Amino acid sequence: MILPKFLKALFKGDEIIIPRERGANKFSAARESWRILREAYEREAANFPGEAPVFSEKAALWAAKYLFNAAQIVLIREIEDREIPGMLFPFDGKKGHSEIFSADLCLRHIPVILNFARGLAPEDPLIVHLKSTAGEWAYSATEISDLPRRATGPFRNHPGLWQEYTERMLRQKAFRYAKEETREQADIILGDFSQKLAPKWAEEKKIHLQSLEAEEGNKEA
Repeated sequence: MILPKFLKALFKGDEIIIPRERGANKFSAARESWRILREAYEREAANFPGEAPVFSEKAALWAAKYLFNAAQIVLIREIEDREIPGMLFPFDGKKGHSEIFSADLCLRHIPVILNFARGLAPEDPLIVHLKSTAGEWAYSATEISDLPRRATGPFRNHPGLWQEYTERMLRQKAFRYAKEETREQADIILGDFSQKLAPKWAEEKKIHLQSLEAEEGNKEA
């Protein structure tokens, strides 16, 4: 019952206790984990802008195991670097809208793991793996500024996912590291009320535009 206990505490916001048993292959009670993840999905879907993608059990369970293993590696530092790839294994299925939305239930907590690991060097294998995964699953990574890449392509063509992602970026005041297409979508959402609804975003946009104008002026001089 390792994973169900972890998930219950995660979704309730309770204290999470990480046991010393290692490896996703030791997890049991898949049906109970599925039930908890499904309930979390239904809560999320109820507040989704438009029709939510259908639930992907495979992606949700993979993300739950990934997050649990990442927490173990951070908190139980005797786990050796060579063990990390075997514990933080990549998703082995397609990455469509359903998978992105379902995996997000757990992957959105990767920034918390990175915060716990903030004392590690940038080249530490755990940091490298976590940021690589966050970049591949960018829908869940709006709180992380320094990603090697930010793969928004897999969900840009889903109106609800794209809107929710952009609104998350707005809440994070993430203009500085938002991609151009995200900035354009933010302009659509904010309309003429950017200064009122997202003043920090509006200010960073203003500074960015002024910087571009200065660069153009220097080229012409």
